[in-house]
Amino acid sequence: MLIYRTNNLIEVVKKERVPGSFLRTRFFPTGPRDIFKTKKVFIERTDEGNLCAPFVIPYSGAKLMERPDYTAEELMPAFINPARDMSIAQLEKKGIGETLYDEVTPEQRAMQYLADDLAFLQKSVQRTQEWMCGQIIINGYVDCVIDTNQKVRFQYYDQAFGNLMVFTSGGSTVYWDTAGASIYEQLSAMVNDIDAEYGDIDIILGAELVTLFLTDTQMLKMLDVANANFGRIDPGLQQFPGVGFIGALNFGGKLCNVYTYNAKATIGGVETSFINPKYAVAIPRTGFGATKFGSITQMEQEDNKYHTYTAEMVPRVLSDAHNDEQRIEMKSAPLPHPYALDSWRVTKALA
Repeated sequence: MLIYRTNNLIEVVKKERVPGSFLRTRFFPTGPRDIFKTKKVFIERTDEGNLCAPFVIPYSGAKLMERPDYTAEELMPAFINPARDMSIAQLEKKGIGETLYDEVTPEQRAMQYLADDLAFLQKSVQRTQEWMCGQIIINGYVDCVIDTNQKVRFQYYDQAFGNLMVFTSGGSTVYWDTAGASIYEQLSAMVNDIDAEYGDIDIILGAELVTLFLTDTQMLKMLDVANANFGRIDPGLQQFPGVGFIGALNFGGKLCNVYTYNAKATIGGVETSFINPKYAVAIPRTGFGATKFGSITQMEQEDNKYHTYTAEMVPRVLSDAHNDEQRIEMKSAPLPHPYALDSWRVTKALA
């Protein structure tokens, strides 16, 4: 059937994109040039810095300025490949939502299972991609564990992760629940440690920080001062599950949108937050990074030949007529990355 052809299924996946992926959509988007026809992807970065033009003696000639540092890497992206199977025994059972009197045939159930499994696999792949983005933001790298005995690390730093800010007093770390801690001063320091060339800043709070943030007496007093224009607390839900908009506030002269993100997923059998609940993040809201995708090559059952596809996700339906079984797979080769390695800041706000 035409519906089972990979090219048709790819179009279905594109049109029926399920909601979610706050980090990937907002900070690691994918453009037309980010999907490669090769298995490896090409990452380019440049750092122009903030150099001023030099003074010279009049008419003595121009003084050359150094070109910005440029780095380019060709990397093999991660490989994601979940699957779901379908058997006659499964199709002969009453489906969820069917009554005892519905005369639904196994053939009709097979089409429904195909649609449901396609959506299920798509969501699972998106969750994995979202988790990768969260790990890069919080840790500066992501470890992709394969079958519990092999680990592939994607790290864009030659040395230690330099974007983690630790606030101390008297040799001890000052966490947000420490007596006398200033949440406003810590967030202001994070925001203003980011070069202005990276543009407007978002602040993302882990789930355990929200109550501390909203009940902080210092910021509440600042908000209560008439005509201070410090900002506004205006809670509201966003289009992404697990995301809440807290408000727009001024931190050290920069107006920032403040969000909370408490979405979770099960990774390796462990329920894990996409953003560590104890962490706060200051990150540019545009032009921060991208998610690139390598091509997927697979043999198709309809002609027993290899075909290469350039897409974010590539499904495939396999049938085993001898055992009356069918399987649907989803493949993806993502590589999320930041453009500038110093463009964001994170802090562990609770012990």
